[in-house]
Formats: sequence, structure tokens, C-alpha cells
Amino acid sequence: MPTSVTADIRVGDLQFYDNYVPALAAGNWRIAVGHTLDGVDTGALGATQDLVVSAPQFAVDTTAVLNRYPPAGSTGQYARVLPHIVLNDALLPWERAMTGSSERQPWLAVLVLGEDEITGGTGPTRTQSGTVASFLSADPAVLKPALTVEGDVAGTDPCTFIQLPATLFQALTPRLPELRFLAHCRQSNIADKAE
Repeated sequence: MPTSVTADIRVGDLQFYDNYVPALAAGNWRIAVGHTLDGVDTGALGATQDLVVSAPQFAVDTTAVLNRYPPAGSTGQYARVLPHIVLNDALLPWERAMTGSSERQPWLAVLVLGEDEITGGTGPTRTQSGTVASFLSADPAVLKPALTVEGDVAGTDPCTFIQLPATLFQALTPRLPELRFLAHCRQSNIADKAE
């Protein structure tokens, strides 16, 4: 996506972008500044600052989802319709990079699952709730992602997750080269529509 989004889209037009990569990726960062002077020991003239660029790592706020299709609780013939969500935050799909993928590929994907495909959990969504620490704790029977917990995430933070059989996960999840086809940004001029 260009560094500045064009503001001159004609009324009723729609502009699509492959991605919207933030200037600085989410994660733990350290800025170091130093001085170099000929013949002078400048060791004490430098400074470092640690910082965290925050982005969802273990939970996405439900308010980030503007719309979804098919709508929750609806019935219909959806077998020939591609399920999708619309996000309020255009950067969200590109705020992180998955290991081995380009930063220009999204890290989010919509997976469509039946209740019988999810292992364990309770309720209609078969989710499991715990903390970040409990989610990341070693379990020889469960393959978990290798993540570096960022400075603004506590082990006691809540975390809700689902568990899938490994064969199903491999069959459903997109391959790294396919990720770029699963998300886009769009800009529209709806000046002719009622707000």
C-alpha cells in the first residue's frame, strides 16, 4: 500500500490494495544512540531505550471486527459463499509476520470449522479459556506455536483458544505462499451515501 492513501477517489469508486504494512512491526525493540568523536572515549555519551510496539498477540479485541459474513446465528444456503470478515483496523492483518513469511503477507486467516472438528472445549464454539502462561506451557500431546512473549503481555493475561487435530490443521490452514491472497485493504468514496 502506498505511504499515503489517495484522497481523490471518485464518488462511488473503490480502490483495492494488496497490503497495508506498518512502518514498524509489532514486537520488542531497543533503540541505541551513540556518539563517535576522534580520540575521545564516548562510552558514556550513548543511550539505549527499550520499547514495545503493541499489537494483538494472544487475543484480538472483538470490536476490531466490523462485520462478518455469514452473519452470526443466521441460516441460509452458504455452501457456495466465501465466509469473510471486515476489520476496523486496516493494519491488523499485517502487524505481525509469521516465521518464514514476508511482512507483506497477513498473519490472520478465517478458518471454517464444524463443532465436531474441534477437540475439547465447551459451549457452541468449543473454546478453551486460560492464561497466556497456561496456553504456552509445555504439553507433549499438543503442538503449540513457538512465540516470544512481548514486554506488554503478562503470563496472567487471559487467552481463549481452540484445539484441532494436527492432520485437520494441516489440511485447513493456508500455505505461506497462499497467505497474500487472503486479505486486502480497500478505500472507498461513499460521499453519495447516507452515513
